[in-house]
Amino acid sequence: NISNISKSEIAKTKQLAHAEKLVTIGTITGSIGHEINNPNNALLLTLQFQKQVWEELLPIFDSYAEEHGDFEVGGYLYSELHDEMDDSFNRAIDKSNRIKKIVTNLRVFSRKDEGSYDEPVSLNDVVHNSLRLVGNLIKRKTNNLKLDLQGSLPTIKGNAQKLEQVLINILQNAAQALKSNEKSISISTLYRETEEKVQLIVADEGEGIDKKDLDHIFDSFFTTKGKTEGTGLGLAICKRIVETHGGTITVSSEIWSGTEVNIVLPVGGEK
Repeated sequence: NISNISKSEIAKTKQLAHAEKLVTIGTITGSIGHEINNPNNALLLTLQFQKQVWEELLPIFDSYAEEHGDFEVGGYLYSELHDEMDDSFNRAIDKSNRIKKIVTNLRVFSRKDEGSYDEPVSLNDVVHNSLRLVGNLIKRKTNNLKLDLQGSLPTIKGNAQKLEQVLINILQNAAQALKSNEKSISISTLYRETEEKVQLIVADEGEGIDKKDLDHIFDSFFTTKGKTEGTGLGLAICKRIVETHGGTITVSSEIWSGTEVNIVLPVGGEK
């Protein structure tokens, strides 16, 4: 009788099913990841080469059109292709890079993390390095980036590159949630001295997350984005990395009232 099954037994069954799913994913990604990446890498190189050739031919085509008038190529007028070809190459290259990123995320998610977590890491440096990598995206999405980084933060013991991966993912989500360039993204760090912990806070004035989705945002493969925009692995990977550092990550949000992500990490290494 289903009514006699305790909540804890149901929870354990769900956890077991989830664990089995992860094992299956690990097996699949390990065996076919390279089968996807190899042709995709060849496709990406071909697209980049063809785009370069097209750009180098443009002055010749422009000169010919100026002298002889518009002409037909592949059933299209050159005047129609002039801008469309460049956009077409960029879209195809972007989609190819997206395939590469999805496969990489699946591999990262499914394998045991063997990276080193023993280096002293400055949380402020993690912020600055992450902003260098996603700076262009942030500039496109908002004119209102706010930084409030506490000076002389003690270091944590961990892996700077993996923490940058976490922050970059959070910043990308924050930027994508903004519906106006006037809406802000704020990043702050502080030292919670009595607890010997450092805290990173990323807040945005974006569209927010529905209350019914908040409990699931760290679940594997859960995403509030469209089918073509996300795999639902980003925050699951972030949670794993933060917890490997001995820290916690929490998210608070309301629809149309923005989102705030809090990461708390224990101090370690050299101060």
